[in-house]
Order: sequence, then C-alpha cells, then structure tokens
Amino acid sequence: AGFRTEYVPDAIAATVVPHRLGPYLRQQLRWARSTFRDTFLALRLLPELDGYLTLDVIGQNLGPFLLAISTLAALAELVFGGSIPWWTGLTIAAMTMVRCSVAAFRARDLRFIGFSLHTPINILLLLPLKAYALCTL
Repeated sequence: AGFRTEYVPDAIAATVVPHRLGPYLRQQLRWARSTFRDTFLALRLLPELDGYLTLDVIGQNLGPFLLAISTLAALAELVFGGSIPWWTGLTIAAMTMVRCSVAAFRARDLRFIGFSLHTPINILLLLPLKAYALCTL
C-alpha cells in the first residue's frame, strides 16, 4: 500500500502480555494458526508481491520447518546413533546468532541479540505447538 515501517526504539505500546505459560502457549497457537492461514491465502499472490515480502513469507515458514527437521535429526542421532549431535547444535546456535545479528543490525539495537536465548523455548515448546496448529487449521 506504499506505507513505510520504521523501528522506533523509544516507542511505548500498551499490550497484554501473558504472565503464565498456559496463556502464552494459547496466544502462540492463535498466532501460528493465523500465520499459516495467511500464508496459504497469500501463496497465489507471491509472484506479484515485492521480492522482500516474498522472501519474508518464505522465511517465516521455512525457518521453523528447517529447525524442526534439524531437531528431529539430532534426536534420531542421539537415540539411534548413540552419539551427541554436536554439529547440529552448533549449526542451530550459529544460525540463531546470524538471525539475531541481522535483526540487531537492521534495528540498530543490540538488544535483539538477546532473542537468541529464546531458542530453547522455540525448540521445546513452540515447534510442537506450530505442528499442532498446522494439523488443526
């Protein structure tokens, strides 16, 4: 629509933040379903979208998928191979740092590096939740 988005580090926004795990996971389930629904609706529009928006839609869905595959491969190596999947863990950590560094660079705010601490929550709680959301659309 021609609007530009600008990051304002000092902006103040009123929002409702869940203080317990149950409401947080319900919120994430709603958001995951909405994201998947919007993605399915936007698939036919992708060729007409700006390249950056297309890349964003692809990354928003491909990132969790690749993280899930990596996590399942690591678990399979641990269970069936009997060895600790160091390379998988290092790759996930490196990609997390790259993603957070890009966000910090674009926003010009180093606090985005701290988002890497969210990765265990993402792997242990949100990936199964997103799989459930995809199955219950």
